[in-house]
Amino acid sequence: FSIVPGVTRGSHYHHTKTEKFCVISGTVLIRFRNLDDDETYEVFIDSKSLQIVDTIPGWVHEISNIGDNEALVIVWANEIFNHDKPDAISEKV
Repeated sequence: FSIVPGVTRGSHYHHTKTEKFCVISGTVLIRFRNLDDDETYEVFIDSKSLQIVDTIPGWVHEISNIGDNEALVIVWANEIFNHDKPDAISEKV
């Protein structure tokens, strides 16, 4: 997917789904918050690092383009989206 500068995507958590993100162009900030204890952390990623960041169930996450250009992000999930039983619950980080 792509994100234009200044835009944030996500702001949700999953009960069962795990996702992996890799930035192939641009610079992003991924923010996380644990639903159990409100622990938070942030990860800055750019296309120079080719780093993979995992999300885990029970952690709210969002990804923001903090660069000057469009960011391109590859995402992988361990399960296929089920329209009858969605697993993305909106929540603020």
